[in-house]
Amino acid sequence: MCNCCRCNSVSLNEKFMRSYYSTYNSEDADALAEFYHADVELVTEEGARHGAENLLATYRGLIAQFHDNMTPLHISIQENTATVEILDRFTAKQPVADFFGFAMLPGESIDLRLRGSYEFMDGKFTRVRIEMLQMPASVRRAPPAVDG
Repeated sequence: MCNCCRCNSVSLNEKFMRSYYSTYNSEDADALAEFYHADVELVTEEGARHGAENLLATYRGLIAQFHDNMTPLHISIQENTATVEILDRFTAKQPVADFFGFAMLPGESIDLRLRGSYEFMDGKFTRVRIEMLQMPASVRRAPPAVDG
């Protein structure tokens, strides 16, 4: 990050954040690992997970059940922290008995509004905090199959 001025720091960091979301959405855990410090901390409403391997295990569990597509709606950078408003669409890959109180069939989706706070140092995230801004109101049902 440039300390003498703000000439390229925001665009560089915004580019980094957009690259992160593109990689997250690719469902490639090995590529995603490059963004996390080995001792990264993930904090959610469910508690804290420590270490890149624990965070990636959570990610692998999610993408086994869902296509998890995060869309950054607004990115704000303050020194070493990026705060991002996120639309997160989970589309079931298989039947899911309970996800935020909803049963889901393959192809059905739920949208969540989230806020992510990402602390980074030396090009890697050291702490990620994800907060729920809006609970899902309903499941977006899959369109009916068309007989052909």
